Amino acid sequence: MRGDFGLGVNFNLCHGSDSLEASQKEIELWFRPTNQTSAAALAKSDPPPLERTFIVIKPDGVQRGLSGRILSRFEDKGLRLVASKHLEKVSRELLEQHYAHLVDEPYFEKEVVPYMCSGRVHAMAFQGVNAVAAGSTLLGATNPLEAQLGTVRGDFGLCIEQNVCHCSRSAAAAEREIALWFEPSELVNWIPPEVLVKPEPPVIAAK
Repeated sequence: MRGDFGLGVNFNLCHGSDSLEASQKEIELWFRPTNQTSAAALAKSDPPPLERTFIVIKPDGVQRGLSGRILSRFEDKGLRLVASKHLEKVSRELLEQHYAHLVDEPYFEKEVVPYMCSGRVHAMAFQGVNAVAAGSTLLGATNPLEAQLGTVRGDFGLCIEQNVCHCSRSAAAAEREIALWFEPSELVNWIPPEVLVKPEPPVIAAK
C-alpha cells in the first residue's frame, strides 16, 4: 500500500499496530469519545508543500498505447495532472535544449534524435507532495533491465534505448523542463482542497 500510493515517510497513508500490546493501547486512545486532541492538532497543521514534475512518454510508449496506464499510476499515487499534450513530432531545437547535457555525446545524433523523432510523444506535468521523488520512483531505473517489477520501466520498458518514459530528476530540472515543453497558459493553476476541516461545534438541543 505504501509502495503503491505513499508519497514519502511523512505522507505514507496508513499506520498499523505492530504488536498486540500496541493495538490495545492505540484502540483505547483512538476510540475514547472524549479524545479530540489528535484531530484538533492535525486541523491546525500547515498543508504540505507542493512541487511539480515533468514526465514525457516517449514514442515507443505512445505507439504501444501505454499513455493511459502510465498516467493512472501517477494519479493513483496522489499526483495531480496539471498539463498534458501530444506532440506529433519533437523539434530538434527542443531536443537540444532538453538534452543539453548530451548534445556533445556521439550517441545523441545517432540514437537520441532518431528515437525521439520517430513518432508522437505525450508530455505531462504533475503536481503534488514530493512529486519529483514520487515520479522517479514510479518510473524506476533508467535501464528497464535493472528496474524493479511494479515500476513503469520495469513493467513496460524493453531496453535502455526504449525505456518508455523520461522524468525530472530534481525540482530545478522539473521547473526547467516544464518551461521548455509548456507555455504558462497550458498549465492548470491547481490548489488542492483542504484535507482536514475543522469540525463544527456540536449542536445542543434546547431543553
